[in-house]
Amino acid sequence: MYRVDACVSCRSRDLERTAAVVAPFLTSYVLGQPVKGGVAERTDLCRCATCDLAFFDLRLEDDEITRLYAAYRSRSYYKARHKVEPFYTWKINEGIGGDDQTIAHRRQVVGRFLVDALGQGRLRSVLDYGGDAGQFLPEVEGAQGYVYEISEVQPVEGVTRLASMDELAEPVDLVVLAHVLEHASSPIAMLEELQGFVGAGGYVYVEVPLDRPKMPPRWARRGHERWVAHVSGSVRRTVAADTVSTPLRVLLRDRWMPGTFPKLHEHLNFFSEASLAAALSQAGWDRVASFTYAHGTGPLAVNALGMLGRSARDT
Repeated sequence: MYRVDACVSCRSRDLERTAAVVAPFLTSYVLGQPVKGGVAERTDLCRCATCDLAFFDLRLEDDEITRLYAAYRSRSYYKARHKVEPFYTWKINEGIGGDDQTIAHRRQVVGRFLVDALGQGRLRSVLDYGGDAGQFLPEVEGAQGYVYEISEVQPVEGVTRLASMDELAEPVDLVVLAHVLEHASSPIAMLEELQGFVGAGGYVYVEVPLDRPKMPPRWARRGHERWVAHVSGSVRRTVAADTVSTPLRVLLRDRWMPGTFPKLHEHLNFFSEASLAAALSQAGWDRVASFTYAHGTGPLAVNALGMLGRSARDT
């Protein structure tokens, strides 16, 4: 893991910070650190005053990202996570990306948005980058669907899986990056990489959740800092406190309250409309259109922001 000292969306150094903790699941599963004994890893939750991105200053290296997602949501992943996060149930594990009603809703809503923005018949090929089995590829009539995914999940019927991006024979008209950018250590670099998969004037559709852990009010910052220092002084203490903090934050929609703390888990970045537009611009994409919608139910309910960008590069 490594730290950054500037906004990963617009590169500004005008940051507000508050104390946070790295999830013991992450340090044990990815870094191999023992859950028993030792102290928990500390990080800062930052908010950019320029573009409003919230993000953790600790980032995952490429090999660490591979270890985290290679067997994502497998039985071994679930057992390792449930051991230190008892509120992470098998039902939640299986519900992520697997609910047929949510899948159909997302495909239809995003498909309509793309047709409204670009017109019918504009897209002949669509690549879902980091798209699991390709089940969320938007409904676009006549478009050939591809999915690139580092895990070994098999694609749904009608979608071609790419084990490597070298297998992509020609540029596609649209790259979909749905619920991936919030996991990225270097969002701008990832968006720049996608430029190589579309032709001149090609498009990218980025979708991110509209969630973010809230910072404590300024009057509570000193007490919050002491609480995080106490909690992180022991991994066991962090695990115990997290069984209260995380469920409370979920129930409160990430609003802060005494006794809770921000936790770096899988989401490293928490976008707003302004910060997502800034990241696209930094990576050479012109914003075309955006919208928000809701999908999922219960603890898996998500308010999402979708943004369409067009490559500003000539070749």
